[in-house]
Amino acid sequence: TNFYPNKNEMEEWIKDNSFDFYETEKNSFFVHSERNIKYIFFFLNSLNDINQSLIEIQKQFPSGQIAYDFILSDKEQIEFLKIENKKYNFLMRAELKRMSFVKKDISVNSQNDVYFADKKDIDGIKELFEKTFDPICERIPTEKQFLNYVENNQILFIKKDNVIAGCAIIEIQKKTMYLKHLVTNISFRKQGIATRLLNQAFFLAKDCMRFILWVKTNNESAINLYRKFGYEDENFRNFTFYKGVLI
Repeated sequence: TNFYPNKNEMEEWIKDNSFDFYETEKNSFFVHSERNIKYIFFFLNSLNDINQSLIEIQKQFPSGQIAYDFILSDKEQIEFLKIENKKYNFLMRAELKRMSFVKKDISVNSQNDVYFADKKDIDGIKELFEKTFDPICERIPTEKQFLNYVENNQILFIKKDNVIAGCAIIEIQKKTMYLKHLVTNISFRKQGIATRLLNQAFFLAKDCMRFILWVKTNNESAINLYRKFGYEDENFRNFTFYKGVLI
């Protein structure tokens, strides 16, 4: 399966009537509609059944944008997935890899120019995300998700000249810190914004033992930064496939 939403996400989708379920003879899948994109979540008996799913999905949605992602580590399965998607004209939108590390001796200090976001900052942060991220493969948070992050002190940001220069969204679960998003305004790059945001994230997560993130495999500058903080490559890859005219 590629279905890993949390309880809050599912409750939000159900309330918004943006969540549907389809069942066929060999498999079943959920569909979440967001920003004119239909995101597909599978339940398969085996990866070999992906072809039947792709056929059924196209029957249900003959037009519009369709997207889904799948996490794999086995190289043969990865190649099989790419071939099957190409057969049904699903294009690969992005490849992400997981990076992580178990706690090392990292010396970080609190950054005096990094703050927790407030409700009044959401519009500026949302605008930064929409200008920077690909909604198909990077899943820009919704208004409700941004609000939830703010209420839980999960958004860190730096403001310069009254403009959001960069922000990070972190999630701490027990002894693990997940870096959900890290983004720098294009006008403030190469000024150490991302480094200071990460320093503050690590300062807040000083009691954590494990640190995990996903990053595009072609984002060399971000990968190099994460490696400086101790992140190492894992074998897991997340492939996003899509079909339809981009809007």
